[in-house]
Amino acid sequence: MGVLLFHNLHLPDEVRVFTIPYLGVQRFDREALVYDVAVGQGKVLRHYSWPDRWFEVNCAFTTVGDLIQEQDTVTPWAFNCDISTPHLTQGDSVYNVDLEMDVLVAADGMRHTIKDRDEFATAVDKGWIGPAEAPDALRGLAKLLALIEQGCLREFLESVCPFDTLQTQALQPPARHRRLGEVPILRLESRSRWLDASQPS
Repeated sequence: MGVLLFHNLHLPDEVRVFTIPYLGVQRFDREALVYDVAVGQGKVLRHYSWPDRWFEVNCAFTTVGDLIQEQDTVTPWAFNCDISTPHLTQGDSVYNVDLEMDVLVAADGMRHTIKDRDEFATAVDKGWIGPAEAPDALRGLAKLLALIEQGCLREFLESVCPFDTLQTQALQPPARHRRLGEVPILRLESRSRWLDASQPS
């Protein structure tokens, strides 16, 4: 059985490589990537990312399809939304960059907390996030917040891939960790070229 390799850069230098069995890939086309992987006893992670949006969304379900809400000191959350670059696809490999800011959204799809704005600002100041990426990241945050504040986040996700299609049998091996120097396509000077083809959405 084939696998998809998802390379996610956590600034400044850690690339997490997730191995996704194709059994769990629900959608992989020019518009979106959606996959489901079993990540623990009775828990399935669903991941949404896009080649033209500056965010990605992770949510977890029980094996019978109930959305799991995690506890947090500020907002209990069911949707972990990362501000990120759009993803790049090359064959069976996918690449993107976590741009520090997160939006944690409750199961109702509206209550939310924005986290790590200071980390985002630091990454911009240090040059880890490029001058062309920073404004697109902020526009991505604004578009994500509009979906949340209008109560449309869950509807939007289900329009991309319905929750009732959950695949519970794909086991995800532990992530591998590489350094940025080993994955040159994720370096700032390289990604500035492939991100030119991605219009912020």
